[in-house]
Parts: sequence; C-alpha cells; structure tokens
Amino acid sequence: MSEIEFTELQKDAVIELINMGIGRAASALADMISEEVYLSVPNVEFTDYQALAVHLEQIDNKEPSVIMQQFNGDFSGNAILLFPESSGTTLVRKMLKDSVSEAQISELEEEALTEIGNIILNACFGQLAELLSTQLDGDVPLYLRDAVDRIVEKGKPLVGNDSATKVMLLQVDFSLLSSKTKGFVIFLMDVESMHTFRDKIDHYLKSLFG
Repeated sequence: MSEIEFTELQKDAVIELINMGIGRAASALADMISEEVYLSVPNVEFTDYQALAVHLEQIDNKEPSVIMQQFNGDFSGNAILLFPESSGTTLVRKMLKDSVSEAQISELEEEALTEIGNIILNACFGQLAELLSTQLDGDVPLYLRDAVDRIVEKGKPLVGNDSATKVMLLQVDFSLLSSKTKGFVIFLMDVESMHTFRDKIDHYLKSLFG
C-alpha cells in the first residue's frame, strides 16, 4: 500500500479548515439546544484502515453512536461522526431540553444524533469544498450503534478495499455551558483520493503563502 505522509503544516491546515467548518455547525447546534456551543478540533491523526478498530476501541470500547455519510467529489470516501456512549446521550438530552424520560431519550437518540451528525458533517464538507475550490456532495447519513468491530465491518462496503484505504481521524471537543463532551470526525478515503486531498491542501497553502 502506498504511504501518504502529511507534514505538520499540512496537518495544521486541515485543522484550521475543519475548525472553520464546525464553527458554522456550533451556531446551528446552539439554536437546537438553546445553549451556547463551542466546538474545536485540537488534533488530527492519519492512520491505516486496518488500525481503525484499535483507535475506536480506545475512544469507546462499548457501543458508540455513529453517523456515516458517503461523500463524492474530486476526492471521495466515507465520513463518520462518532460519539462515545455517554457523550451522545448528553447531547441528546440537551437537544431535547431535558423534557423527556431516559427511556424516551433512548428511543429518540437515533433521530437526534443523525440530525446533529448531518449538521456537523455537512459543515465540514461545505468548508472544505469552499476553501479547497472543489465540490463535495454528501449522501443521506446512516445511523449505527454497535460494537466497534462491527461498526468497522459495516463501514467497509462504503469505503471499498480496506487495504487501500487511509483514515483521517479528528477529535472534536464540544463545550457547553453546563458540561463538556467530545466526538470524533473520521474521513476514510482510498489512496488516490487521499493524494488528491493532500494536493488540494498544498494548493490552499500556496494561495496563502505563495
């Protein structure tokens, strides 16, 4: 498998671009839960698809909530928004303004987190497309709540050959007035798409610094 390395400058550019995108998402989420929301991406990590399950188990080794969405454009792949079990429940409770029982929260979690995921992932798509001078279209998001190994397996058909797939893993910190939680945005792309993505990042950096 071809190795794809990103420099620290390229990684910093990715974080900057995604932070601008989720800044838009924060405003929309604040309207939904009637509470100020601060979102930030503190780091980005690139790894192989085969190692994804290990990374996800370190995040939540139980049953995280996941929203998957395919995207297509100059570079294509699968985007995932993952919430550790406790984080997802916290956001849903805030979204529903503590007006329903714990049993009802479980019933409504899929719909609520899918809506949150749609907002965040599309904000990321929109910002990347705008500043990287490309077009990215997202499909209808898919909700999953399952063990990590089964989530990775279910994601495989969406990203194609796992041996030729690279992973971009970003932690997203959610800060609310009353609590703090976190989620993770994961982009899965084949080697060709990841090369194109890196080239787009280089073009963006050149437009800034010449």
